Amino acid sequence: MKEKEGQGLYPVGLPDRYKVMEIDKSMGGYMTSLWFEGDSEEDFIWYDYKFDEQVRFNTDTEHTKLSEILINGNDAVMMTSKGGYYITWVEDGTARNLNISNAVLNEEEAVNIAESLEWVDESSIEASESESQLAA
Repeated sequence: MKEKEGQGLYPVGLPDRYKVMEIDKSMGGYMTSLWFEGDSEEDFIWYDYKFDEQVRFNTDTEHTKLSEILINGNDAVMMTSKGGYYITWVEDGTARNLNISNAVLNEEEAVNIAESLEWVDESSIEASESESQLAA
């Protein structure tokens, strides 16, 4: 499965202070990454999704609390550390990873961001200061 032409998965429930800094499509359109910054460089959210049936995850879980949760009815794993949250799950044929860098947001807000992903027209997503890399 490959991404829909001209569309991308976007967290519509993202708090207003976060701005898109970079959009990167790679692996021939099979992987997309989005980078958002908040009020400082340390306040960021990184999100990626992949269209691949054989995706493997390798995540450092040292000094983290692991929780099994549901995202839109799909099994997910949330890793919580003093540095933030990392949520990974599979939904609609895409493997999804959400990394929230700081603990300013609480667990409920992190889950709400993950659950708010919707297909939107790429023309409505603009990278702020850095140029988007939309070559598929």
